[in-house]
Amino acid sequence: MRRCFRRRLSLHTVISTASATKRDGDIEAIDLNGNLNLIAAAADAGVEHFIYTSAYGAGLDHPSPLFHFKGVCENALEQSSMTWTALKPNLFTEVWAGTVVGLPLQAGGPVTLVGKGDHRHSFISEGDVAAFAISAVDNPLARNTRLEIGGPAYTWTELVRAAGEAMGQELPINYVPLGSDVPLLDPVISGLLNAHETYESIIDMGDIPAQYGVELTPMETALRQMFG
Repeated sequence: MRRCFRRRLSLHTVISTASATKRDGDIEAIDLNGNLNLIAAAADAGVEHFIYTSAYGAGLDHPSPLFHFKGVCENALEQSSMTWTALKPNLFTEVWAGTVVGLPLQAGGPVTLVGKGDHRHSFISEGDVAAFAISAVDNPLARNTRLEIGGPAYTWTELVRAAGEAMGQELPINYVPLGSDVPLLDPVISGLLNAHETYESIIDMGDIPAQYGVELTPMETALRQMFG
């Protein structure tokens, strides 16, 4: 007589980076409903630890739909039965440099910045965020916490100049008044670029990178990989 055994798989960790921002998709469908469905499915499947990639500043009361949706997902995670980690990275170097600098370069025009381009923000490489996510799997410091992460602080003008240095040339910059539409940029991105010139977001990481075994990527290194 043959006996059959059924083994239940143990699902330890889910890491979600799902977002419509780099896919030209529907942020409500992906960033909100997609992640909420994934969180619910993970909890039903007995997942032990859910690591969610949110954003610095995201919250339930944020006026931006994208950041509000991420706040809703953070709240759903916190209310779930799973151990959770919400990674809250500030501006992604590759995304923003590729958009603000890369698109005008492809079009053969100047880089457009809002205001004076002199508000400072902590930029972080996508690879560094991935490294934090991997470390969070087994790091007890990551349990049931919101982890704000950022790298070197730059103004938008400094970012453009650093990209030019990586290319070995000076990039022309066109400054437009606060509230202006930025040429070549999606209206949502243009609105965020305007918003970035109304505040500064500098994250003091202290010894957090060492606690997670992550070595932050210098801005120059990231830009050389993109434009050098």
